This record gives sequence, C-alpha cells and structure tokens, in this order.
Amino acid sequence: MKTLSHTLVSRSLRWNSFWNLCVGTWILIWQGFAYLSAYEEKQEILFILALALFHYIFAIWYWKGRTLTSFAAASVPARLFIAGYYLIVAFLFYFLSPSSSAPSSFRGFFLFYLTVQLTIDVLGAIITWKSLRDDMPKIEGRIGKELKFEHKNRFLFAVYLLCLGLWILFFTDGFLRFFHFSDSRFFGWKDDKILFGPIHILAGQIILLAYYNFIAVRYRLDPLIAAGIRGGVFTCFFLLTFVLFGLLHPLILLLPIVDFVSLVSILFLKLKKRNS
Repeated sequence: MKTLSHTLVSRSLRWNSFWNLCVGTWILIWQGFAYLSAYEEKQEILFILALALFHYIFAIWYWKGRTLTSFAAASVPARLFIAGYYLIVAFLFYFLSPSSSAPSSFRGFFLFYLTVQLTIDVLGAIITWKSLRDDMPKIEGRIGKELKFEHKNRFLFAVYLLCLGLWILFFTDGFLRFFHFSDSRFFGWKDDKILFGPIHILAGQIILLAYYNFIAVRYRLDPLIAAGIRGGVFTCFFLLTFVLFGLLHPLILLLPIVDFVSLVSILFLKLKKRNS
C-alpha cells in the first residue's frame, strides 16, 4: 500500500484533521451557550450542534487517511463539492431568507461558518491536489484484496447514509415530521421554492461521509474502515446523550441504529474468529 507519511499531502490531511477537531469544539462551545440563552431557533441550533459531530468524525477520517494516497486523491473532488454546496446554501440563506426570520446572531454565525469552512475546503483541496501532482504517488489498487465482512458492512452503511442524506435534502418536511421535529422555516425544496438552512448542511455532510465510506470499501482501506467504526461509536453516544438530556425525541435513536447493528455484527464476528 502506497503511503504518504512524510509528504506535503500527508501534512495537509493532518492539518485538515486538526481543523475539523477545532471547528467541532468551537461549534459546541459557541452554540452550546447560544442554545441555553435562546428562546427561539433552538431546533436550528441543535442541527448546528450536530455539525460538530460530523467535524469530529471527519477529524478521525482525515487523521486515519493521512498516509493513504487513494483517500487523499478522493478527498480533493469531495472537498470542492462540499465547498460549492456551502456556497449555494450561503447564497440562498443570505438572499432568500428574510432578515426577520432568524436572530441576527444566528444569521451571523451561520454565514460566518459557511464562508470560513468553504474557504478552508477549497484551499485544502488545492494544496492536496498540487502536492499529489508534484509527488505523483501511485493510487492503491483493490485487485487481489479480499472483500471482508467489514467491507461489505461498510458498503451497506454507505448506501444507508446516501439515502438518508437525500431524504433530508429533498423531503425535509417528511424527515422532520417522522422524527418529531417542529416545522422549519428552512423548508428545502417545496412548491417550486428552495431555501436551505442548517439541516441541509447536515444532509451534505452525511452524503460526503457516504462517499468516503464508498472510497474506503473500493480500495479496501482498512484504516478508514476502522475510522468508520470509531465514528459510529461516537455517533451512538452523541445522540444518546442528547436524548437523555431531553433535547431530542427518543425516535431519533433510529438514525444510529443501523450503525449500532453494524458495529455489533462486526464485533460478534471478530469474537467468533478469536474463539475459533
């Protein structure tokens, strides 16, 4: 397996991992205090807090994938895609969302987050792309590598994530009603109108995570398979904590149940192999 342990590509992915860790912590602190003091927009703030979860997950992924050529190459179009998506959301939010629809502090935070994050994603993608061209590393091939149970498991999970992200993106109201959220002013696609908000940023992050899982399975990248498992454990505890504190309806635990079953099945298989 071709690695990049001492190249600029590896350093750029490490930096991206550190950045995601810092952004996730920043969101938790800033929006945590905002949630405690807010009378409105609590639901939208919860969606932003969920963004912190994904930043922590991506911090794990970029750290685990920092020496993997195929992941580095795949991350370039992925980061450019999500940056373009952020730009569209910011445009719609700024120009189509009435200024009276949300407190100025919330609008300021959301637009600031989108602007900074899309800038970092574009710069990071350019640095990684340029470094890959200069180093000309060989992409890992999947030929001859056994398709393990963990790979099949992660592939099915990636399909689930993709469907979940598309559900939120195109049928926002249905998703909110199913999981006992109140209606959002950011309705997504509805009656020939479009208005995106924090929940649609989550949809983009979910689709991005699905893409990275597909890449991990395609190239049999076991370090990223392990990263996905760690991210799944973190997600289960994250949502369970929110439910125990009464911030989310218990039905929301259906979201990580697929990941939980996936983790249990992998652990069961490993224990079975160890005992045999």
